Amino acid sequence: MPRQAEDVTKVAAESEVQRLLSLDTTPWYLKKNLRSLYLFLIPAVLGVEMTSGYDGSILYAQEWRI
Repeated sequence: MPRQAEDVTKVAAESEVQRLLSLDTTPWYLKKNLRSLYLFLIPAVLGVEMTSGYDGSILYAQEWRI
């Protein structure tokens, strides 16, 4: 198992993604595409939270009736 952990850290250190992240110094809020993505995700996240809260309240009410 320790051998695999060493391989994982070596791959992560030499990763292309890590290299690109180190070159990218622009914050996310200055990138138009990421701002749009996050703004589109807000209603989706709120919708999921609202429906799961509603479903949870219905299930909780049903537990007391049985």
